Amino acid sequence: MKPTVFAFAFGSILIAIIFGSSFFWLFPESEFSYCTHPYSSGDNDYKRIRICTSVIEAGGLSKSDLAEVYYYRGRGYQSKKRFEAAFADYSSSIRMNPTHAKALLNRGTIHHEKGRGLCAIADYERARKLSPDWFGPYNNVGNIFNSLGYFDRAIGHYDTAIELDANAAQPYYNRGNAHWS
Repeated sequence: MKPTVFAFAFGSILIAIIFGSSFFWLFPESEFSYCTHPYSSGDNDYKRIRICTSVIEAGGLSKSDLAEVYYYRGRGYQSKKRFEAAFADYSSSIRMNPTHAKALLNRGTIHHEKGRGLCAIADYERARKLSPDWFGPYNNVGNIFNSLGYFDRAIGHYDTAIELDANAAQPYYNRGNAHWS
């Protein structure tokens, strides 16, 4: 490594430490990596929203990469109960990548929370057709039927979700609640 490159890198890191900023401005590709990294508990959603916004504003991404950024920023918004912003981001993600099943599922969840059950089912059905082996759409359609009082239909969807992924806890929990209703 040339001394000037080392001095620049060392100086940049030192400035970042002193001023408390992140290292993302040094390595822009890591902003994309942070933004699109799968969630784990304890993630800082406000930071994710800020960084994803920065990545969107910077431009230069492919449509599929941009769809991922909108999807993950939407998840950040949704976890902070900013449903309209999340809905807009999921819609942008779907517009750029119509086969984004997770964005469809999450947008459907917002439809359901806003009382738009038929729109939710339409998104869940599109997600199911795109990912027929994924338990999520079946589980979520079951949630709609459960909320409408159609417990037998809900249980049928939860059973299908469990057949698809016996390790997923949500359908078991939801099926138990439907039995008790």
